[in-house]
Amino acid sequence: MKTQDQGLTWDSEVFINTSNLIYVRAFNNGNVYINDINGNLYGSNIKTKPSIKIYPNPAKDVINLQLPSTAKNYNISIYNIQGKKIITTNKNIINIEDLKSGVYLIKTVTDTYTYENKIIKL
Repeated sequence: MKTQDQGLTWDSEVFINTSNLIYVRAFNNGNVYINDINGNLYGSNIKTKPSIKIYPNPAKDVINLQLPSTAKNYNISIYNIQGKKIITTNKNIINIEDLKSGVYLIKTVTDTYTYENKIIKL
């Protein structure tokens, strides 16, 4: 169910366990709130993992990574389909011009999170 609460759009999911009915609300700003059927708040301001953007994808020559502003230190590795690491960098603009066309795994490790995404080289 998608609804509005104090100007913030949120999604609500209902989970049933053996003792109570639980509502989980995930707000677009990253906060998650958990309530039982009686309205008791079990958690608030639980931050979700911030997302990264990789563009363009598919790409021909260069890919750009937009990391969360909190990511001060990061390392990026690109692996081929066989799992061999073929590029390692700490720059968020990566030249992939010399790669063969295909699907690659890009792994980004920051101070707090690890991200794994697929990229397509045209």
